[in-house]
Amino acid sequence: MPAGVTEPRGGFDVHKHFPDFPQGSRELAQLFVDEALKIDGTTPFATGTGVGFRPNFVWIERIKRQRDGVTLSFYGLPQRHGNRHLLRRSRANWSRAYACTRDELKSLLPEIKIAHDLKSGH
Repeated sequence: MPAGVTEPRGGFDVHKHFPDFPQGSRELAQLFVDEALKIDGTTPFATGTGVGFRPNFVWIERIKRQRDGVTLSFYGLPQRHGNRHLLRRSRANWSRAYACTRDELKSLLPEIKIAHDLKSGH
């Protein structure tokens, strides 16, 4: 599926969109996508090296090619997040984090809901 094209409602298969990326990176990305899809109205789309979401409150900037890992962005500055020690300031009102293992990623998953609430004004 070309970049920018969304999946049918109900899922997004990272493995299908990024078949040549390392298995571990794809698994981390899929866990992140699945968590973001728990928020009603969220639609993922492939960006070439990552996964974007509508509305734009999180995204996978990069699914790593050289080793297992993902670079993630969350709306809101680090101090507005629960696990701010895991986040670094990125651009404007965004934070960035890196996850190379399932445990690292799992500690970041609660930030998805926080980013959504911050972006939507809740």
